[in-house]
Amino acid sequence: MSLILDALKKSEAERKQHPAASSDMESIDQDEESKRPRRVIMLGILLFAMLGALGMIKFMVKDPPIEDVVAEDQTADPVETATPVSTLGPTPAPTPPPAEKPSSPENQKPPEMAKIEPVQQSEPAVKEPVSARREPLPKVIEKAPPQPATPAAPAPAPMVKDAPKQEGPPVQTPVEIAPNPVSSTPSVPRFSPPAKPANPPHPPVVLTNPNLAIAHLRRAEAYEKNGQIDLAIKEYDRAIEQDSQNANAFYARGWMHQSKRSFDLAIGDFTEAVRLRIKFVDSYVARAWAYEQSGKRAAAISDYSSVIRFDPGNMNATLSRGILKLYSDQQDQSEADFQKVYDMADAELSDYGLLWMYVGRLHRNIKPSSVAADFSKIRPQTNWPGILFRSLIGDASATEVIAAMQASGSLAARKRQCVGYFFLGQYRLAVGDKSGARDYFMKTLESGITTYRQYWAAKIELQRLDGTQ
Repeated sequence: MSLILDALKKSEAERKQHPAASSDMESIDQDEESKRPRRVIMLGILLFAMLGALGMIKFMVKDPPIEDVVAEDQTADPVETATPVSTLGPTPAPTPPPAEKPSSPENQKPPEMAKIEPVQQSEPAVKEPVSARREPLPKVIEKAPPQPATPAAPAPAPMVKDAPKQEGPPVQTPVEIAPNPVSSTPSVPRFSPPAKPANPPHPPVVLTNPNLAIAHLRRAEAYEKNGQIDLAIKEYDRAIEQDSQNANAFYARGWMHQSKRSFDLAIGDFTEAVRLRIKFVDSYVARAWAYEQSGKRAAAISDYSSVIRFDPGNMNATLSRGILKLYSDQQDQSEADFQKVYDMADAELSDYGLLWMYVGRLHRNIKPSSVAADFSKIRPQTNWPGILFRSLIGDASATEVIAAMQASGSLAARKRQCVGYFFLGQYRLAVGDKSGARDYFMKTLESGITTYRQYWAAKIELQRLDGTQ
């Protein structure tokens, strides 16, 4: 600036030293006067530019780079203070990834500082009242389902999991940020049903020689007629080996096991026969009888019901089911079966239905005189077992009944003794003579006819008299 002022003073001194050229210089001065304002303006602009450049150089030399400042801040110990506001202008906060826990707006750092951070340090959570928040949280921590009371255990370390995808806008519920993370793992069901084991498939049918299977069946039937039970069972085994789908072979072998009182083996064979032929009525009857002999009354009643369902006119199954219900404390249902037998069965079986109906009335604690009065107008159709009914209502004596038991042939006589002594025992039981009833029931067992239901019923009556049932 001093150089410019010295140049102006020198030019003024020279003009005063040459007055002769004043006229010429006057014109020059006029031109100079017109150019002077523009020079002053230009000089001012130049001066302002020089001052600005000097100030910029001075600022750059004095202040350290921003990177050094950030590095120094990172090496210093973290202090819980408010984050200073940047002078570079508002910068939009970066959107947090869905897997990370969102932080409050006050604790967010500028993007430049986040890029050069070597290690991200977790800051303590700031508890903030719900009313002070102006913007909703991008993610809501849902409460875990209530858990059963368990002993206190140390809290597990928080696990970061990917948030499940939701269809539509998520429902946000304002909650307080807890200092400890709330586990969102669903509770394990208390009860897990055990896995049902798969039924093993049935072995494939192997027919080595169908004609040979038939030959074994015929041989087994011949042994059976001769009473050679063990040899018959072996032949039935060989027939089943040749034809594992032959229901008749299982059915016949089941009767052989039953004759040897191997009831479990018999039930297994009858069950296989029913599986192979679902409407095998005879096999249902045989299995029901095996259940009776084993003392499984409920299972026997179920099988007799299946027989009646497939064959409604089977009166033998109806009578058998009625007897089982009578000794299973189902007297009302048993009388319905007996009435059906009396109405629909043939002459001899109808008389047995009437006899058991009378016994059922006595088991219901109805007075014998009242029962006899109701049944006195009924007359059986045959002499045997009609005479047994007449003895129950007082029309025939015990001596007459015993005389009627003397049938031709020892086996026929024993069968009548099994039936006759049982109903004589029922009459003595009805009139209160327990000792006489016991004697008749013992004679029923002495007949040895184990295949009659009266034999099985006499055993139950003796157990009741002895107080063991």
